[in-house]
Amino acid sequence: MSAQADLITNGNFNVTPTGSGWVLSNACAGLDGYMWTSAHSDAAHGAYVRLNECGNSGSDPTASQTVSGLTVGARYEVKWDMMLYEIASGFGTGKSFGLFLGNDATGQQLLVTELSGLYAWQTFTASFIATSTTQKLTFAGELDARTLGGPGRTTDVSYGIDNVSLNTVPEPASLALAAVAAVGAGLARRRNRKS
Repeated sequence: MSAQADLITNGNFNVTPTGSGWVLSNACAGLDGYMWTSAHSDAAHGAYVRLNECGNSGSDPTASQTVSGLTVGARYEVKWDMMLYEIASGFGTGKSFGLFLGNDATGQQLLVTELSGLYAWQTFTASFIATSTTQKLTFAGELDARTLGGPGRTTDVSYGIDNVSLNTVPEPASLALAAVAAVGAGLARRRNRKS
């Protein structure tokens, strides 16, 4: 079985996001221009995107990437690391972070959650079935009342994201076929040793 190709460009944010596959919007002034920061990096995460807009209730800070080359009807898994960076207000709704297909205000919700424990990186996954050969993934923090599936009120809870990847989830039939092939290869080796 061959290794899958990651469909996300610059998922570790080791290159400044602007111009490297990511569109970043609605950041606080002074966050390295586009929410990209290495000021709080660590050995495991280096630079990452900080989703923070200083509590503006008119929009959510987002990092999005449009991915091409998908197979309609195939299942894909998004995997990323995330940490709770800062709590200013609105915490406790359970819905201050979201991952969406399309835009954060109108797109399909893949995950809406809230973390606890400042600066503790956690790994998350979400999956979707491609409905088009091109899909836009949007990570959003500080979800507010206008956000689809959001908390119903403004939150000022910012998050860091890093190590974003997108891969095809093998179908059960493909896994079964690979297992049969591995067993067959093992039997063939065993037979060759006996002769």
